[in-house]
Amino acid sequence: MEMSALAGSPLTAPGAVFLVFFLIISLVYNRILVGRLKTRDGKIQALQGKLDEVSKATHHDNQTDPLTGLWNRWRLSDKADAELKRCRRHGVPLSILAIELDQFNDINQNHGHQVSDEVLRSFSKLLSTTIRQSDLVCRWSAGKFLMLLPHTDLKQGSELAEKLRRLTAESNLLVDDAISISVGIASLQSEEDFNSLVTRSEMALGEAQRRGRDRSQGCLTELQHQETVSPS
Repeated sequence: MEMSALAGSPLTAPGAVFLVFFLIISLVYNRILVGRLKTRDGKIQALQGKLDEVSKATHHDNQTDPLTGLWNRWRLSDKADAELKRCRRHGVPLSILAIELDQFNDINQNHGHQVSDEVLRSFSKLLSTTIRQSDLVCRWSAGKFLMLLPHTDLKQGSELAEKLRRLTAESNLLVDDAISISVGIASLQSEEDFNSLVTRSEMALGEAQRRGRDRSQGCLTELQHQETVSPS
């Protein structure tokens, strides 16, 4: 029966009681339904908040080395191309250091993983406190680290490498034995990509290790070029 018909017709007492009862039941049901919807929405929001937290934590874990807290190699690789383009655009130099703890495998074998992990953490802190805010550092592999240095030419990169080498020797990272590092340095060349720059720094690192470790070594092709163009 339509409400217009009800409005024009006198209600009997039972009919009026039924209508009031129906309206009350409808009101109560609507309130219960609204309450349930709010509760469900609240649970959904809480669940979404937890999912966001997990997503952020996962994203952070995917970008940082879990042992040292430094960037991992994938994050540095992601950031490097933009940094190289920026330095080229502004005409400023950029260098990279490939740093490796000398005989890191021996530290693992002679002292165990707990000690070697602590050495890595301590060395990472040393790197973090030495770099500028604009510099980028990552743990590249087991005992190897890369530092990307904007506004830094080969000579300045070599000076920083020597500073890091001295600080490492003085830091007592390992109580019973001295720890040293070898460092390879390369500076960005015209139209060079990040992978090529890393390869040249690792070649310089390999040369430093072949020459006895505990030393820094600039990229040989760059050094030879500098000798060629420098006035006699």
